[in-house]
Amino acid sequence: MEGAIIAKCTFENKTLLILVFHHTKFKDIAEQICSRFVGLSPEVMELTYSLGEHQSCLLQSDMDASVMKFSCCVENIASIL
Repeated sequence: MEGAIIAKCTFENKTLLILVFHHTKFKDIAEQICSRFVGLSPEVMELTYSLGEHQSCLLQSDMDASVMKFSCCVENIASIL
């Protein structure tokens, strides 16, 4: 899938991979993660990601999602943790 970032999501010792596209919004990411993990809801979760040497970057809004995707593009990174 050209242009997609692979995001690795972990909750309670379970991991899934989701695709994040240029048009993907924060709400889409949160809903996709919550739909896959039983007992997780957007209201109580905190999303973070690691990108290069930057650990625990917060992912809380559409702006954060845009910065994450742009940073991956600039750094030529195809996956995030």
